[in-house]
Amino acid sequence: MAGYFRIYFLAQGKEHMVETWLNSDEPTSCDQEVLDALMGATPPGIAPSILRIIDLGTDGQPMLYDEFKVIDSKGITYGLVFQKPSHSGWFYLADLTDFERRPGKEIINDSFIIPGAVGYVLSNRSDFPAKATINWERLSVECLGEEFYLVPWKPLPYFL
Repeated sequence: MAGYFRIYFLAQGKEHMVETWLNSDEPTSCDQEVLDALMGATPPGIAPSILRIIDLGTDGQPMLYDEFKVIDSKGITYGLVFQKPSHSGWFYLADLTDFERRPGKEIINDSFIIPGAVGYVLSNRSDFPAKATINWERLSVECLGEEFYLVPWKPLPYFL
């Protein structure tokens, strides 16, 4: 199924974005359509670097899924932002292995506390716990002056 996507990329040390129609369900930075859209938005002789690709809804806003992993630019996971069935609002869970029970703390005013990265030894672990704020327009989380990404996630069925 095709759709509109927002591609964030770096060119000459600055972040840019392009919104475009792609004939793909889950485009990657290796897809020719993505590369063509990127090159069409970049001046000749400039080498862009793709940061991320976001699925857009019919209203032009980022698609909101039921679960998002919170991931930094190195791929380290800092938890899960999700919706609980029959509850309104969003919740944060630090440890994805506990997802089956769906505990988690309610996110208030798009803010929550990240205790650290479960399963990783971080060089900046003394900076945690840290306040995090969601930016729904960018599908990202600001924490400790860095941008973490909200990446759609589907848990594996329990009975596999």
